[in-house]
Amino acid sequence: MSDVNTNNSSRRQIGFIILGVVIVLAGLAYGAYWFLDARFYESTDDAYVSGDIVAVKVGELHADEATLILGEATAVDDGKVALADARGAISSGLRSLAIARAQQSSGAVASARGKS
Repeated sequence: MSDVNTNNSSRRQIGFIILGVVIVLAGLAYGAYWFLDARFYESTDDAYVSGDIVAVKVGELHADEATLILGEATAVDDGKVALADARGAISSGLRSLAIARAQQSSGAVASARGKS
């Protein structure tokens, strides 16, 4: 009976030694990974950027800069108009397609009724 206890005890001891070696190797592997690669990455849980807000009047700019800014504003307005026109064209095309499909579908039903 003591041989069985000694055998189980030595198996348990070998199991704990193997477990300890695996844990140490995992720790060394993670340490090597951190040292070689992970330490170069930044991370934060509460990113906050502090910046100053400065008001700039158009009159304080040079004439060419003011023209550029005002020109960009009209380009945006033109883009809004072009976008609205494109949306109108798309919806008109979809309506035409729906009407054509409905007419085609009703024509197919009428011809099927005429054949039977």
